[in-house]
Amino acid sequence: MTGATAPPPPHRVLVLVNPGSGRLRGRRGLRLPLPPGARVCEVDEPRRLAAVLEEWRASPPELIAVAGGDGTVAALFAALLECPPFPLPPLALLPAGTANMTAGDVGVPGGLERAARRLSAWLAGARRDAPRRLTRHVLRLAGAGATPRYGMFLGTGAVIQGTEYAHRRIHARGLRDGPSVALAALRTLWGVARGDPRFDRPLQVALRGDGRPLFSGRARVLVASTLERLAMGLKPFWGTEDGPIRTTLVADGARGLLCAAPGILRGRPSRRVRGDGGYLSANLHRLELSLQGLVNLDGELVAADATLPLEVSARGPVTFLVPP
Repeated sequence: MTGATAPPPPHRVLVLVNPGSGRLRGRRGLRLPLPPGARVCEVDEPRRLAAVLEEWRASPPELIAVAGGDGTVAALFAALLECPPFPLPPLALLPAGTANMTAGDVGVPGGLERAARRLSAWLAGARRDAPRRLTRHVLRLAGAGATPRYGMFLGTGAVIQGTEYAHRRIHARGLRDGPSVALAALRTLWGVARGDPRFDRPLQVALRGDGRPLFSGRARVLVASTLERLAMGLKPFWGTEDGPIRTTLVADGARGLLCAAPGILRGRPSRRVRGDGGYLSANLHRLELSLQGLVNLDGELVAADATLPLEVSARGPVTFLVPP
């Protein structure tokens, strides 16, 4: 999208950098190519993040850029949406983490340095192109008496085993971003389809969506996300409702998972999958789940108690800027 009528770049720009993120860890002295007017603040813990945002309360930023991973972005969501210090500005995400699933959908494309150069060129007025404006909702996970958490991807069942596999066998070898997540997802599905106990560990789940029962039984995989696409363009959702929380569940005993997997990952499953066979996909506004085990929310593991249901709702929408 081009044209002379493109809005000017913002003047008050806050850049949040988490030095502990996957791509920044151990890289002392790294300088991101950002214009002098942008104020860069290091945020390595939630308390520091809250303090930085509080400093901007009187004169809110017009744009917040984030150089961090999915966990850093999730912490920012919590700080901006739970008790807002100022009106929500647009966000620009730079992929500085390990998986960078959120940035893969709504972030500035390219590696960290390339993405920072693109953002810098636009902020400096060197590009007249208007940035793309993407809007997405954010998941709010509450319940079990814990502080609400935020993110854009939630998973349990084989997702937990897949996450452990990714950390142990993929990230440890230096593979990051979309390819690492996609490889872990494919290996996990292969293990589940073959009944490999390292991946296939069904758990009892009760699932309600928008006030109605959706599932009760043993589930092999459950994922929910407000992203339009996951790593490497995977879209394992095929619900037809208008809700922002895309949710897919594979029940224990689901038929033909190995053959069905390619269509499921593209969001184009076969008629048999759509008909039933132990598969469920719906787009919801609110999700309630009861289970005993772990839930992965943007890389953070949350312990769930079957007697205390978890409530997942959609907050936002949030605007993300992708500079030209």
